[in-house]
Amino acid sequence: MKWWFVALIVIIAVAVGTGVSRDPGYLLIAYGEYQLETSVWVALVFLLVAIFGVRLGQSFFMALFGLGARWGQWRQNRAKAKSQRFVQRAWSLDQIGEVDRATTYLETLVSDKDWGSWASLMLAKLEGQAGLQAPSEGTALEEAATWLAMNHEVSEGQFEKAYALSQSLPKNPITTAKALDIALASNDVSVVQKALRASTQFEALPTDEQLMLIIARAGSAGSDELRRDWLLLLTRLPRDQDGRLFSVLSAFSDPGLGEETARALAKRWPTAPLFLVYGLLAAQHPEQFDRPLKKLRSKASNEDALRLLDAARMEALDPEASLQAYVDLASRVESRLLRHRMLVLASQSGQGQVVARMLEALV
Repeated sequence: MKWWFVALIVIIAVAVGTGVSRDPGYLLIAYGEYQLETSVWVALVFLLVAIFGVRLGQSFFMALFGLGARWGQWRQNRAKAKSQRFVQRAWSLDQIGEVDRATTYLETLVSDKDWGSWASLMLAKLEGQAGLQAPSEGTALEEAATWLAMNHEVSEGQFEKAYALSQSLPKNPITTAKALDIALASNDVSVVQKALRASTQFEALPTDEQLMLIIARAGSAGSDELRRDWLLLLTRLPRDQDGRLFSVLSAFSDPGLGEETARALAKRWPTAPLFLVYGLLAAQHPEQFDRPLKKLRSKASNEDALRLLDAARMEALDPEASLQAYVDLASRVESRLLRHRMLVLASQSGQGQVVARMLEALV
């Protein structure tokens, strides 16, 4: 037995003994003809013994009939049901903008074993909505709260604020991809450029979908300069997007600026699909493309790229030779634009069905 427990019992005994010796007190209980007279201290002892006896009898009764486990389970289920009701009310109130009322339920749930973490996250989110600064670093809970606040800003169309919050999160493929999505949604070239620089440390980023969105942004740009800036953000050409790239480059009102942009992309990725795009553009504006085309030829990655460049340039002058070159290269070059040009030239020469069957065989 611990010494402090023994000391406590001695102190209590001394205190009680002193109190009894000084004044034992007087207690009278009367009911009809019956009376009970005793001292206060004896009454207190009997009361404590009665409470102890009731508790002991209750425990014995529950153990005898197996009610203890059922009672404990009932209380546990009741507490869980109450917590569930509070969760539903807090969530519903948050959705309709009743922040103060939702906060009341959430503060009650913070100490709950099952819902405490969720309640803390929701409270942090509500504080962010109320205009308080969201935590930018620290525990995983704070980082999750920042993630919630960032998504809230996105839902409100506040992409600059959302992007700023994304920069305080740990850098991993998920957070970096989300930051790039937000930057693209902002439709701001400079913000997208920053996000792309941050994504270079992850091999899977940017995704094909994100690059396709960059091409789409270029297609809807209001000026040639802005269209060029969007296209030069591309880190690679997604699969089967050479046709869309050709359409965007064809939309330049200034052929000279379109040539500069197309040449920059072809130098960056001197592949057959890019040289096909450049050759088709050269056929549309030979005066702007002929001189720089000669220098570009030396950058080609292989003979297939050069053959496609020449075939695309000569489509208008010798469509049959261009079609034959396309047919020869179709099995080696993966390009949707190449297959489209094959069908166009074949239809013009009456060989559409033959080429279509060839393309089906390749697929």
